[in-house]
Amino acid sequence: MHRPEHAPSLPFDRIPAEERDAARAIQQSLLGLPKYCEDFTAALKLFEYSEMGRAVGLHQTQAAVVATPPWSEVWLSTRWRLIAARDAAHTIAGFAGEVETIRASLALCPTLASLLGEWDALLAPDADEGFGSMLPITRDDTSQDGNKPLAVAGHPDPAAPVFEEPELYNRTFTTTVGDRRLTYALTAQTESRLEEIRNRLWSAFAVP
Repeated sequence: MHRPEHAPSLPFDRIPAEERDAARAIQQSLLGLPKYCEDFTAALKLFEYSEMGRAVGLHQTQAAVVATPPWSEVWLSTRWRLIAARDAAHTIAGFAGEVETIRASLALCPTLASLLGEWDALLAPDADEGFGSMLPITRDDTSQDGNKPLAVAGHPDPAAPVFEEPELYNRTFTTTVGDRRLTYALTAQTESRLEEIRNRLWSAFAVP
């Protein structure tokens, strides 16, 4: 798939005045997507770095006979793993929020929607195969407000109970962001999925 180098500039001169606030919200969200991708990449790098440090520390501890075990290194690396996982969770939630803003704002901007062609269907709120269903996360609504949670994408066990505390199992992290539980995998595949969604959204709004 073609990878756009920059966020598209929306054709504000072709959009009626009463729809431009919604169009500006879409433009801002399109511009904001790269930062979330970059932040996730940084969190992933920190996680992988701390994984290596933790493995080295545990190996040194097991190999030591008389020397003092380097528990401080293991503890620090473990904390870094959790920090990276937590930061990435908030990053994904922010990315998902931008996608939802784009979808909601497009509903208020029918002129722009009419220029998107086949992309319009993917951005519809009820689109089963749309951008929302592509998000590499599980979000469980705990706010009791009736909102429909985003579709499951790669959850290891959808029937698993929801835990109140953040939980990291291998590379799968579950935590609370706002009033919702979020589960995702801290992997290169998740990183690639975010970039794919960004690229597809940029392509969708590259109105000729």
